[in-house]
Amino acid sequence: MQIKVNIKARMAQAGIRNRELAPILGLNEPNTSLLINGKFKTISYEQMATLCKTLSCQPNDLFELVQ
Repeated sequence: MQIKVNIKARMAQAGIRNRELAPILGLNEPNTSLLINGKFKTISYEQMATLCKTLSCQPNDLFELVQ
């Protein structure tokens, strides 16, 4: 099983760019890019909550389990 990351699609819907999201999450742009593209290893609950609040969504809107 893999986890599909849908952050980029949610960002597009919300009209938010990487450079705008990075300071909100407390990350630099390269690390935010890794997160957005699903190449990150971990995400904190605080970052997930911030993402959900910023993008007006739930965690299951950002991540999808694919078999």
